[in-house]
Amino acid sequence: MNQQNLYEAFPKGISRDIAYVFYQISLYYIPGVIVYLLFFRRKVTPFSNLIVGMMVVVFATQLLLGLYFLLVHLGWNIQQAFFFLQNQQPPRWSAERLILIKQIGLALTTIPFCYFIYGITKGKYNYQVNHIPLVFPDLPEIFHGFRLLQISDIHSGSFDSMKGVKKGIRKIAEQEADLVVFTGDLVNGRADEILPFAPHFASLSAPFGKYAVTGNHDYSYGGAFGDKEAWQANIRAVQDNYGKCGFELLNNRTVALTKGDETIYLTGVENWGKPPFPQYGDLNLALRDVPDDGFKVLLSHDPSHWDEKVLPHQSKVHLTLSGHTHGMQFGLNFKYLKWSPIQFVYPRWAGLYEEARQFLYVNRGFGWLAFPGRIGMYPEISVFELRTGGK
Repeated sequence: MNQQNLYEAFPKGISRDIAYVFYQISLYYIPGVIVYLLFFRRKVTPFSNLIVGMMVVVFATQLLLGLYFLLVHLGWNIQQAFFFLQNQQPPRWSAERLILIKQIGLALTTIPFCYFIYGITKGKYNYQVNHIPLVFPDLPEIFHGFRLLQISDIHSGSFDSMKGVKKGIRKIAEQEADLVVFTGDLVNGRADEILPFAPHFASLSAPFGKYAVTGNHDYSYGGAFGDKEAWQANIRAVQDNYGKCGFELLNNRTVALTKGDETIYLTGVENWGKPPFPQYGDLNLALRDVPDDGFKVLLSHDPSHWDEKVLPHQSKVHLTLSGHTHGMQFGLNFKYLKWSPIQFVYPRWAGLYEEARQFLYVNRGFGWLAFPGRIGMYPEISVFELRTGGK
C-alpha cells in the first residue's frame, strides 16, 4: 500500500470527486510554485507569501503521509513474516480495511495540516509577550523592578501586512517598559525595506531610551548590489534607518543608564557569528571603559557569541540578549516541551540559559525570513524584570 489513490478513502460521489481534484493538485503544486518563483514572483504580497507557504504545507503533509504508510508497510511485512515462520498462509487485507487505513492516515495528518495553515496565515503575526523575572545579587537596589523589553529580527522585507505589524508594535507599547532594545536584523538585505514601517517603530518610546545592534542581514551581501561601493552604501543606509525607527545603535560601545546615584551599563556589539556570518563584534572595545564590577547587559545578535566570547571574558556580563535563530520558525513550544530542528545547529536556540551566574536569552524574533510563516514558534516580545536578591 502507498499514498496513491488516497481519494478512495472518501465514499463514491461528489466527495470523492473533490478529493481526486485536490489529490491531483497536490502532485503538481510544488513544481508549479517553483516555476512561479522563477518567472513570476516580483514582490512580497499576501498572495505570493500564501502560495510559497502552501508549498511547505503540501510538502510536510506528503512527508507525514509517507511516514504513515511506511509504518503501515512495516506492520504488514511483520505480519507476513510472522505467518511465514508459523508455516501459515497470511490473511489478505480486505478492500474495506485498505480504505480504513487510508482514512486513518488522512485523519492523522489533519491536525498538523491545520497547524501549518494557521502558521502561514495568522501565526506569523501572533505576537507572544513573555515575562521573565531575573534575580541578581549585585543589581543596584534602585534598579529593582526595572523593566527591559527586547525584540529581535524584524526582517521588514518579509512583511505582507501593515495591520499585522502595527498589532505587534501596539503590544510593545502596552508593556510600558523602562528600556526597549532590538537585537538586530532590521531588514532582509535592502535598506529601503524598513521605510514603510519606520514611523510606527519610531512612535515607540521608553524612559531610558531605545537601543539596538546590527545583525548579519543588516550587512546584506555584496553580490546583490553589483559592486562594493553600492553594497557599502546600502550598509550605511541600513544603519541610518535604525535612527529613523528611533533606535540608537550600540555597535561596539556602551552607554551608562543612571538612576538616582546608581548606574548599570548597556553594551552592544556588531554582529559576531560563526562563519559564514560576519564577525564585526568587538567585546573588548565595547567594554573598555566599563568597570569590571559594573552591572552589564549586552546586546549581541548571534547567541554563538555568548559561548565563544562572552563567557570566557574577564569582565562578567550579567545578561546577554540575542536573537538570530528564529526558533527556525518551526517547532513545539509548550511549557514542558520545547523542540525545534534548529537546536541541532544552535545549542542555545530559544529562551533562557544560565552559566556561572550569567544569563543568555535568545528571542524568537519579531518577523520571519524565507518561509512566510511561523509554525509553533510564534513571534516574541520579551519583557525582563530585573530584581535584586539571591545573595
